[in-house]
Amino acid sequence: MAVMYGYLLLLAPLLFFFFLSQLWAEIVCRTLPEEVLDLRFGLSWRLGERELRVPLYCWRPVGKLIKRREPARDKDKIPALSANDWPLLLRQGSRLLKSATFRASGRLKVGTGDASCTGFTVGLFWSSLGIVQTLAKTVCREAEIRFKIEPEFTRAGLEIDARCILSVPVIHIISVAARGLTYFNKARHLESK
Repeated sequence: MAVMYGYLLLLAPLLFFFFLSQLWAEIVCRTLPEEVLDLRFGLSWRLGERELRVPLYCWRPVGKLIKRREPARDKDKIPALSANDWPLLLRQGSRLLKSATFRASGRLKVGTGDASCTGFTVGLFWSSLGIVQTLAKTVCREAEIRFKIEPEFTRAGLEIDARCILSVPVIHIISVAARGLTYFNKARHLESK
């Protein structure tokens, strides 16, 4: 009987962790006062209007952001995806996005050195932002994009201060991963026969 109560005590934190927590990924990109590109992962719990965020991992590239590298894939160790696997991955990814919340905010200052070209470029950015906002609201459960795009008519330059956060409930990640692993195990088993 005491063992059963012990299991019930474990059940409450597990329910709190799986059903109320969300896994989030955040990208921070800034050009001034110094160039920064951060990728952060963590867990969050939302209780009403308040949110408790616990960062788990932060990655910041060292040196140049764009480098030429040889492919890291070793064909003997990592199984390649076949053409039949992509529809499943897209379907499972769309299930995750339907339960996700997306937030983006920031400031973009654009200048090309020519006033008419700067105006045209700012208009392209605004129209692209509208398309991205429509897609995000269509694909995600909740999406909020707040960007301020400013033209710089006197000089050429690009200043970015942006932050994007994608949050997905942990229970949805577990269920999608379980479905994917079940499918891949069945496919590998059928191939081996």
